Amino acid sequence: MRTVNIPTIDSNTCCGTHVPSTRHLLSAHIFSHKLLNKTTLRVNFAAGPRVEAHLAGHLAAHASISGLLATPSLEEHVSRVGGLLEETRGLKKTVSALWEQLIPYKVASLLASNGVGVCDLGEDVVDAAVYKRIAGDVKKDRGEGGAYAVFLISGGEGGGTFYFESGDPAVVDKAGKDIAEIVGGKGGGKKGVMMGKIGAEGAGKWRKRLGEVGDVLGKAAAVEVQ
Repeated sequence: MRTVNIPTIDSNTCCGTHVPSTRHLLSAHIFSHKLLNKTTLRVNFAAGPRVEAHLAGHLAAHASISGLLATPSLEEHVSRVGGLLEETRGLKKTVSALWEQLIPYKVASLLASNGVGVCDLGEDVVDAAVYKRIAGDVKKDRGEGGAYAVFLISGGEGGGTFYFESGDPAVVDKAGKDIAEIVGGKGGGKKGVMMGKIGAEGAGKWRKRLGEVGDVLGKAAAVEVQ
C-alpha cells in the first residue's frame, strides 16, 4: 500500500494510478472542499475516467427520473416534483381531517367495553399521533384513576404498526410481549406504553388473530374483551 505524505498538511493512502502530467487526466471534477484549519483545505475530487463514470451514473439517474416523472429536462423535474409535494401535503391534510371525524367513533367503541379493547385501524399504517390521540381520549373519558387498556393496530401487505397503552403499567408489562408475538411484531416501551412494528412477513396474518389478542389483553386487565 502506498501512502502519500504532504508534510505538515496531510497523509493518506494512494487512491489511484499515477500519471506523469496532469494534462493526461483530460478532466477533473471537485465534489466538495472543507477548511480543516487556517492553512489547510481538504478537497474531494475525481479525475480522468472516474469523472466519466460519475457523469454516466448521473445521466442514468436522470433518464430513470425522466421516465418516472414523464419530464425531459432537469428544470421540469423540479417543477414536477414540487407539484407532487404540494399534492402530497394536500392529501395529508385530507387524511388528517378524515381522522378527526373517525377518531370519536373509535374512542366510543372502546369506551363501550369499559375502556379495554382491541381496535383495527385499517390497511394503511396510521401515524403515531392517531394512536396517541385515541388512547388519550379514552384515558380522558375514563377520568382520574379510571382503568383502561387499549391495543391499536394498523397495516397491510407491506407490514404494520401497533400501539398498546394502559393506565396500569403492569398490564402492558404482563401482556405486551405475548401480544407482540401473536401479531408477529416487535416493540418496546415503558410506563404503560408499548409501540412496535410488524414486518412484511407477517402481512395481514394478524387480523385473523385479533381475538387471541383480546383474550390476552382481557386476562391481563382482568376483564372480558368484547
